[in-house]
Amino acid sequence: MANVGNTSGSTRFEELCREITQLKDEIKNLVREDGLLNHSIGRPDFGAIEKSKKKLTDKRMKLEELEKRKEFARNQFQFKCAELVRNYEESQPKKVLEEKKMDLEKYYEKLKEVMKKIVAFAAKIG
Repeated sequence: MANVGNTSGSTRFEELCREITQLKDEIKNLVREDGLLNHSIGRPDFGAIEKSKKKLTDKRMKLEELEKRKEFARNQFQFKCAELVRNYEESQPKKVLEEKKMDLEKYYEKLKEVMKKIVAFAAKIG
């Protein structure tokens, strides 16, 4: 079965989807095997049938677990996206305020220079 770790840049959700697809294929194969074991010619192998049914039950339980984990991963992803959007939106006013503060500081420095020139000019005149 595939390793569900976050490998080669794929997301947890993608890994779970791949594992679920693989598990579904394994279940199909077990169902096919079960059909072959229940053939109408000769005596059926009840031990093999029970073993096959147990495997099938185990695979279906694993599939249910993976489906839940996939849904959890999807919800986590959606929550993380919402959190990133919220953080981005919250940072924008701060960024704008910081830019305006920088602009005001520049204008204040220019105003101080102009005032110094006016004072110097007034001193010359009078």
